[in-house]
Amino acid sequence: MLDKAVEIVEDVIERATPYAKEAAGKAAPHVENAKRKAGPYLEQAREKASPYLDQASRKAGPVLDQAKQKVDKVTGGRFHDQLDTVGNVVGDVIGRTAAAARRGGTHSESAKDTAADAPTVATTTPPASTPTSAPTAHTQPDKGPGA
Repeated sequence: MLDKAVEIVEDVIERATPYAKEAAGKAAPHVENAKRKAGPYLEQAREKASPYLDQASRKAGPVLDQAKQKVDKVTGGRFHDQLDTVGNVVGDVIGRTAAAARRGGTHSESAKDTAADAPTVATTTPPASTPTSAPTAHTQPDKGPGA
């Protein structure tokens, strides 16, 4: 049954690919035209948003600190180091986003920079295991707990 499903999916992909390529080719000039027309409005929006981003970044710092203190107090300090790490990363993202807006960059550029620099925060729950393949005719599927 799985083989038949794979065969059907492969057939659909094979039939749809030429249409998808044709649609992408026809859409490309329209996408470029939309980008060209939107450009001036994006710059205008960036100029208007920059002061608000600056103001938000100044206000976010104290609020973030208060939130960290409250969570730290409620948890009895058990997650103090993780809270500091997350607080630092969030603060960096806020600062980089405001700076990117001032210089004409995008939030996604600043987020990429932050993601590359961000430390890994340890979790206390292990990841769930995922099956690596579908059951075959020779194996019995897992019926779950209590089966």
